Amino acid sequence: MILLDGAGTFGPLVDTDRKVFNLDHHSGCERLFTLATCEQALLLVHSGLRLSEDDWTIYANDPDLDTVLGLWCLLNHRRLRELRPEACDVLLPILRLEGAIDANGPELARLCGLPTRALADAQRRIDELLVRERELKQAGAWTKKDGYAYTIEMLRSIDAMVYQFEDFGDYTRIEEIYGHVEIAPRQVAVICRDRSGIYTVEQHLKTHWGDQLSLIALENQPAITRCGA
Repeated sequence: MILLDGAGTFGPLVDTDRKVFNLDHHSGCERLFTLATCEQALLLVHSGLRLSEDDWTIYANDPDLDTVLGLWCLLNHRRLRELRPEACDVLLPILRLEGAIDANGPELARLCGLPTRALADAQRRIDELLVRERELKQAGAWTKKDGYAYTIEMLRSIDAMVYQFEDFGDYTRIEEIYGHVEIAPRQVAVICRDRSGIYTVEQHLKTHWGDQLSLIALENQPAITRCGA
């Protein structure tokens, strides 16, 4: 279980034995010395937390930018540790600056350690990400928004800033024509189309599904090959 940005009723916690992580910087902590949620999530992923193993539940409160960035880091845990240098140069300053803003306010955030150019670029990107939130708040509609749809929209905006098309070479060739279906607890079957052989497709799909991948139905024209993974 992972709790983001005040979703828990207790202070920050990293309990690897019970697999309970409270990435908070509100209750039971000193904000001046506690990283914001998005930076805690970044470090948690880089510390080697195996989110691809077992089932995890993430709890979050209001989807402000700090919370959404933290959620993005957790959802992108497989790629986060292997980002291109150019992608890191986009993502890390955003996390550092937003973390400083959320923890200590915009004035003290200027002391976050980013060089002048990187600070300006990060602020510009954060302003772009905050456009929708500010529109909703100015219209008095923030509390009435569809939280799920808004979060998806924000996650996609962060994707567009960080990733390039080439980053998804492992996935772009495989077309899931009928998607995937859960055939048993933690067992997924995928029906897809691709010109590659079954073993290549299996390796690519395992990158996404891990040990949950149980069955592949591959249309490799004109025949269909089935493989138990």
